[in-house]
Amino acid sequence: MHFFRSLWANELHSNNFRIIESENKRVKYKDIVVEDEERNKYLKYKGSLRVYYYEIESKLVVYGLVLFEKNGNFDPSGIKWTGSMAGRRIADWLPLDYELNK
Repeated sequence: MHFFRSLWANELHSNNFRIIESENKRVKYKDIVVEDEERNKYLKYKGSLRVYYYEIESKLVVYGLVLFEKNGNFDPSGIKWTGSMAGRRIADWLPLDYELNK
């Protein structure tokens, strides 16, 4: 969630995230984020990226366009995490306004 909030605000660097492509090239915001006329933002990449938070590495596999929101919510069907971010508890991925149906 913190990653996508930082990505939305174009504050990856100030929040200690780095994104690296397979050729060890640092990825910039404009290389992976597109915005439509309704101000929806999408992660646009096809392939694997290494995401570093401080020095902790995770791998992000992106399958195409992935919608993500200002509050950190994102469409999980378009990505796969491995590494540290994949080890988060499932509750960490739920939307902030999630309510359990009883």
